Amino acid sequence: IYTAWAFLQNDSTGCVGPGSEVRITILPAPEKPIVVDAIACFDGQIHLVEATTAPGTEIVWYVSSHGYEYADIPSGIQPGIYHAWAASKDTLTGCESIERVQASLTILQAPQAAVVQDLNVCYDGREHALMAEERPGIQILWFDSETSLLPMNGPPSAVQPGVMQAWALAIDSLTGCQSLSRTLASLRIFEALEPPLALNEIVCYT
Repeated sequence: IYTAWAFLQNDSTGCVGPGSEVRITILPAPEKPIVVDAIACFDGQIHLVEATTAPGTEIVWYVSSHGYEYADIPSGIQPGIYHAWAASKDTLTGCESIERVQASLTILQAPQAAVVQDLNVCYDGREHALMAEERPGIQILWFDSETSLLPMNGPPSAVQPGVMQAWALAIDSLTGCQSLSRTLASLRIFEALEPPLALNEIVCYT
């Protein structure tokens, strides 16, 4: 708090009137908020950044580092980059932090679902395995159910006749984002036919 006295003086007579006390109060600015940028894979759900500030203050969002155009907290559903600038505001005095902090939300694209084909073969004593279409930068994980969390050890395969089902999940090798759905594929190995029964025939020459 800074204090001074102000007086009015008559320029003609030099007389000075009674003084008035003048006080200037400079309130402290709150600390800037703490912002955590968010990176998420597209999953159809809304995502947003996290920001915290000291007790007695609130977060105010702006569209830029300067200026007074307000914004909403960065949030989104679709792939893309969303950003805004956060300032702390003292709820009692209305003072804002001197600095604003940029916050960014990045939603990464999910890969397309795995492309697989059912496999139908006849039993031949050899091992047969399901395969998924290869795409650059995409890894395929196989699961024994649509909701299982533990992947199988490689593509499902079998030797003996029967039916095997598995679900393929596509994963972006760079971002780790997963396809929104798993693709069901079936491996069917059919029983081999019995060899034909041949009957020897003996006849007399006629």
